[in-house]
Amino acid sequence: MSELSKQPPHKSRSVEFLEWIDRLGKNHPSARLEADTAKDAAMDVFRGLEKQIAKLTEQLRRMQQYRRERGTLKSRLTRLLYELHSGAIVLPRQKDRPPVVREALVAAYRELRDHYFPQASLLLQTAVGRKDVATYQVFLVKEVLLRGSRALTEYFVRECRRTYDGPREQEILRRLKMHALGKVSRHLERKTGYKMTPDTAGELEKLIERADRLQADLFQSEPAGRLFWPSKSATFDVSRHRPLMGRPDHGELRLAATVFPGLEFADAPVRVEEKAIVYTERPHGKESAPEGPE
Repeated sequence: MSELSKQPPHKSRSVEFLEWIDRLGKNHPSARLEADTAKDAAMDVFRGLEKQIAKLTEQLRRMQQYRRERGTLKSRLTRLLYELHSGAIVLPRQKDRPPVVREALVAAYRELRDHYFPQASLLLQTAVGRKDVATYQVFLVKEVLLRGSRALTEYFVRECRRTYDGPREQEILRRLKMHALGKVSRHLERKTGYKMTPDTAGELEKLIERADRLQADLFQSEPAGRLFWPSKSATFDVSRHRPLMGRPDHGELRLAATVFPGLEFADAPVRVEEKAIVYTERPHGKESAPEGPE
């Protein structure tokens, strides 16, 4: 391999250009002065370009470093919001916020679990195909409930010391609903090519609105309520988990996915009101758990 071929592309082409100018001056002695002048001018241009390339390379390196740091901070914030949401800390209830009856919260939770999420999942499976209904439910639960809980946690951390403002909370819930709907729509189009219809979007809006309202009320109930997600690959615990119908329910099991989160209240001790519905599998099973439409 020649020294020329070892040069970076921009340097090898500049060296080649200068060699052509030298060759032109040698072959045409009468133009030697003009060739040397052109060579000097070209070298000035190339030096300037190399400085710009070095500067851009350094900026790119810094940008990549900032992106990694931002990713680390985002992960830390996400973990912190999850810890707050999981019930380790109970946020103060907003002053003058209307009380929420526990029975109404449990009824709303069951309605979401037994009706709204299964129906919306079936709607997507029918429209998109490719996967089973459980796969779409795991996807919707993650996008609507899990990620929605983080945004609501951040909101209540900021607002917990302020007097309750109903219109402000409604506006936050509206923004959260539209954000979640957009995320679901973009994911489906990117992964499956499916473009959401107005009818499907309308049904999902109703689902997201009910889900966000439930979580907002759970945050501010007394005692506080929480939806809980078992950790992936955790050991099956019959006191907190219920297998998806048709999945193993005895013996050594691990959790591969959460089909629907459980419900607990911060009593003393913490009371599990409803168990999480989980996709169970044997520790060395080769089945693939539902994770989302691809």
